[in-house]
Amino acid sequence: MSKQLSEAQRRVPTATTKTIVEYIDASADVLKACVAEYRTVAEAADGHAADARRLSEGWPID
Repeated sequence: MSKQLSEAQRRVPTATTKTIVEYIDASADVLKACVAEYRTVAEAADGHAADARRLSEGWPID
């Protein structure tokens, strides 16, 4: 994907307006997907942290 993004970025100065709009739309879709995945991972991490906290409180080490 990195190569594809670099190639697209290199072509932007000579691209047509239609192509640039399509590129922006596709970039927005990718960003939305990344944000959704980030939220999913963050929610799972929060859940794991809460579980660890509850376990620690339930079985304190003395």
